[in-house]
Amino acid sequence: MSEIKLKNCPFCGGEAEMGFRDASAFVMCTKCLARSRTVVACVDYTAREVAADEWNQRTDQPPKARWTREDVTSYDGETIKNGAAICGRCKKAFFMPTDTFDYCPNCGARMDLIETDDDLLRLIQKKTEGEK
Repeated sequence: MSEIKLKNCPFCGGEAEMGFRDASAFVMCTKCLARSRTVVACVDYTAREVAADEWNQRTDQPPKARWTREDVTSYDGETIKNGAAICGRCKKAFFMPTDTFDYCPNCGARMDLIETDDDLLRLIQKKTEGEK
């Protein structure tokens, strides 16, 4: 049997490893715990190879989005200003006091990607204007 090679996590870049449960296989990131679907073994294919193939698929461009902030009320009734970050792509809300994720854990959208020198210049200008 040939060794199955897994690409790093498409979300955080962490190392991926093959997981097994009963007669099925899946791939999971050891850093952010992103996971492929569970593939059940059958006579027509090997579950490990199907899970690895699905994990290793990549699109040419990761989707892009931006975080928006909203107030959130905690379980004890305290309002936390801008405590929820909402993904601009999937609209899922996450409790995070700061925008520390550079990707959405739900849909994988990359946040505020810098792809060109012009993007970098715009980001620098925006930051310096905010400091004035």
